[in-house]
Amino acid sequence: MLFKEIELMLDKTDGFMPKNCMSGYDFELWVQGILTALKFDAKRTKGNDNGVDIIATLGERGSHLKYYIQCKFHNRPVGKTPVQEVYTGCNYFGNDGYPVVITNNRMSSETRAYAMS
Repeated sequence: MLFKEIELMLDKTDGFMPKNCMSGYDFELWVQGILTALKFDAKRTKGNDNGVDIIATLGERGSHLKYYIQCKFHNRPVGKTPVQEVYTGCNYFGNDGYPVVITNNRMSSETRAYAMS
């Protein structure tokens, strides 16, 4: 369901798509904007983020879901390092949420297998 909502929201954006991002900072702002539009409380971390760029929470039936997000704006497939970093950051921030890596590119099959282990 969430992916369908993202698709619908992307169809309605007025020009600020990932391809228009010029830097990792722009990409982080874009991801934060998407999450906010989807009713997440999405806050960027500042300074030493320990592998987490955005902490996003979403209320659901009296509780909340929390996601620790590492954004990677790369011109090549993403390797294992961002996965390692987001797990480290998740632990640093209390280990009470789910680690997530969001990229404008793709992840290698080796990285996907590593993240699932």
